[in-house]
Amino acid sequence: ERPASTWRAEFLGTMLLASAIISLIRQDSEWIGLAVGFTVGMGIIGTASTAFFNPQVALARVFTSGIAGIQPFDAVMFMIASTFGGIAAGLMWRYLWPRPSLIGKQEPKPDDESVLEEVATET
Repeated sequence: ERPASTWRAEFLGTMLLASAIISLIRQDSEWIGLAVGFTVGMGIIGTASTAFFNPQVALARVFTSGIAGIQPFDAVMFMIASTFGGIAAGLMWRYLWPRPSLIGKQEPKPDDESVLEEVATET
């Protein structure tokens, strides 16, 4: 049986991975693949976690044999930790960087100066 720090590391690693992906998608970056690679590499090398970072990977590891396999209880805990880590990252980025709402905004007309000034001051 694994210590609770392993599942805490899985939660934080998943949260970090999801945060990197969300923030780079929001910035329309071309570096998402590199960021994912470095984040997973950091998770494998530098943490107490096994760096599954995905509930499906933890479930698949139950069915592998030998040193690569994990116990079913540990798999459930890894799945719970990584699911909550992804949810926490989504909620955190939704709070820190909300998307602008288009509801109630008018499309500017070429001859309407007031709407153009309003749109320019909001962005």
